[in-house]
Amino acid sequence: IALYSLAQYDEAIQNYDLAIKNMNNFASAYNNKGVSLFKLGKFNEAIEQYNKTLEIDPKYIDAYINKGVCLKQLNKFDDALVEYDKAMKISKSYPMAYYNKGLTYFAMKDYDNALKNFDTALELKKDYVSALFNKGSVFIEMKRYDEAIEIFHQCRKYKGCEADADE
Repeated sequence: IALYSLAQYDEAIQNYDLAIKNMNNFASAYNNKGVSLFKLGKFNEAIEQYNKTLEIDPKYIDAYINKGVCLKQLNKFDDALVEYDKAMKISKSYPMAYYNKGLTYFAMKDYDNALKNFDTALELKKDYVSALFNKGSVFIEMKRYDEAIEIFHQCRKYKGCEADADE
């Protein structure tokens, strides 16, 4: 995990492989290896790791979300939505599932569903800056500029909002 935090993804993968070798049913090692592969842009390989995670622990909610994020990166939007729905079946109160579902709808230009999911994420976590920022971005795409300005003013109350503007 420390190597991942230092953006040393190849080295992190080697360590996860060692952990997996020593403990084959270590779900979080597979999941974390998938996250490192994702960071390297190896989305299909990451998906394989998330699938292994879910074979070990079918309720590992982050693996569904991470798999969905990879599928979104591969422009497999409908498949990504299915993964977020699986996560929501495990927990309806996990804001990251709604946030990522919102991002996927946003990428699909389905702005109404994007807003709905960003709103749900914000209901669950009031200070979810990324959801708030992306909600403002949706309003811009919908040419609802007054609402976008209002959202961005709200967003400025939170530290980190400026960083989201660069994504």
